[in-house]
Amino acid sequence: MTTPERDEPTDKPDQSKASKSEERASGTTPSTARRAIDMMLELSDGRQIPDDPLTSRQKQEAARRVGDAEFALALLEDDVTLFRADGQSYASVVVDGLPQVMNLRSAEFGAMARQRFFGEEKRFLRKSHFSAVLQALADKALGAPQKEMYLRTAPIDDGICIDLGDAAGRAISVTSAGYSVVDEPEVHFRRSSKPLPMPAGIGNVMLLRRHLNLTDGQFLLVVAWLTASLRPIGPYPVLMIYGQQGSSKSTVSKVLRRLVDGGTAPGRALPSKKSDLDVAALHSHLLAFDNVSVILNAISDWLARLATGEEDGKRRLFTDAEEVVLSARRPILINGIVNVISRADLADRAVFIELAPIPPAARITEAAFWHRFEQDAPAIMAGLLDVVAHGLSRLPTTVVEDLPRMADFAVWGTAIETAHWKPGDFMVAYRENISEASGDVLDLDEVGSAIIMLMGRRSEWSGTATQLLETLQGQSPPRRGRQFPINAKVLSGELTRLTPLLGRRGIVVTRAKAATKDRSRFILISASGADSAAE
Repeated sequence: MTTPERDEPTDKPDQSKASKSEERASGTTPSTARRAIDMMLELSDGRQIPDDPLTSRQKQEAARRVGDAEFALALLEDDVTLFRADGQSYASVVVDGLPQVMNLRSAEFGAMARQRFFGEEKRFLRKSHFSAVLQALADKALGAPQKEMYLRTAPIDDGICIDLGDAAGRAISVTSAGYSVVDEPEVHFRRSSKPLPMPAGIGNVMLLRRHLNLTDGQFLLVVAWLTASLRPIGPYPVLMIYGQQGSSKSTVSKVLRRLVDGGTAPGRALPSKKSDLDVAALHSHLLAFDNVSVILNAISDWLARLATGEEDGKRRLFTDAEEVVLSARRPILINGIVNVISRADLADRAVFIELAPIPPAARITEAAFWHRFEQDAPAIMAGLLDVVAHGLSRLPTTVVEDLPRMADFAVWGTAIETAHWKPGDFMVAYRENISEASGDVLDLDEVGSAIIMLMGRRSEWSGTATQLLETLQGQSPPRRGRQFPINAKVLSGELTRLTPLLGRRGIVVTRAKAATKDRSRFILISASGADSAAE
């Protein structure tokens, strides 16, 4: 009687046979498993793997010889191409006939690897064996070529490439000449959110107007924000949508998110920790936050950094020295009942859209709204891409005088405006938006509103930060739930933050050193008597 290559289960299993079978399945010992993995990776003993792909019979025979971990590795090696990007290892792999890119550490890659093993062997791959496979691939990836990975949108020659996010892995190529859908994009994308609407028919971005509760000026700003968000190069303005109940702020947020990142929810809750914000930025091109009632100062600063570009180093989990650099620049969408942006740094990077209530006679059911929108979505998406192409054609020759803080957005908005609007329309709408927002932020800020009250009674004030704090505290108590800075140093920092906004209100803040022996620093505040809407 011949001994089978694998021990088959019997009604009365023999413990010694089971032990030997387990040894064969795991590669006998850790040392022989390591040698087998090295053999597969062509790293040991000079042995070569055949260039031709293994047949199913050869794979099964290999599994009997070397064990489950090595067999699972062989199943993957035929069509997995490894590369490195952003300090991590990725695999380009064909699944169901379609090319996909997966992070080696992702649950998606693990599920695919285990499914392949189960399909061949009709049994599950042990966790320890899968760990060995993953480590072997990670080791091999260290020598793989470096490539760029993109999230939703990427730069290409003379234009941009936008990931459609569909199962076929298609993308949209946009240049100054127009757009086209490509089956095999020339760049690698990490998948985020859901598929975008497939552009089709004659593009008409103006169809979007009937689905949004916006004024004409607001609509121009929103189209500029949408098309800027489809570009891989920021900085991106933060879009703040607010209005009382019944103003359709959540619906407007859903529509905009559908066109930028595919999702149909208005957004997630705003995180209270920077680490949670980093995770969101790692996996989503658009950061959308729904029903926000307050933004903590630290979160406001982090959002401002994400809008214009953030780079942060973090240790990889379970390591002490290996650092992963997170670099992100993301478009951001926030909605709430009131304007919750109260800090100048974030306000300078924002576009504010206040929605009017929808009359009861104009309301429709959510199902009816989305049915009508999805009918128009292909033409709207095509229209947006036409506007992007128009902007790309005009961008090299577009010049804007007296640029605001978000200079790149101002130039882009001016480049796209002649697709459907008159020259100059964008900057008129944008400067008006900046002016109104500056007033709102100053009114919400305790120091800002106190300085406006102070300068309403005089044309000039000078003194130290300590004297200014005493003056502000003496003229009126802080509003309920608010407080003045706790000391002069904090006040000085707040004043620096508010200086650009105060300047738009005609209040100029300068600092100098006194001509005295101690050269103490003093603050000079002067009022011109007129607000300045221009930057």
